[in-house]
Amino acid sequence: FAESMGARNLHQIGSRHVIHYWQANRQLSDVTVYNHWRALCQLWVLAGKVGQPPEPLYKTRDAKLHPE
Repeated sequence: FAESMGARNLHQIGSRHVIHYWQANRQLSDVTVYNHWRALCQLWVLAGKVGQPPEPLYKTRDAKLHPE
């Protein structure tokens, strides 16, 4: 997905790519979206990026599954 937007390696993937990913995958369930977000968090660490990737918007208000 990110490659189609110009990213050629892990270090080139940024917030813009993640936001576009969320927008392109709005059909996914909240549980699946959360699992994808956790995987992206691991990629963020592997890439040496600071903080966390942008979180998705969940379909339901109380769907935020991760602890604060």
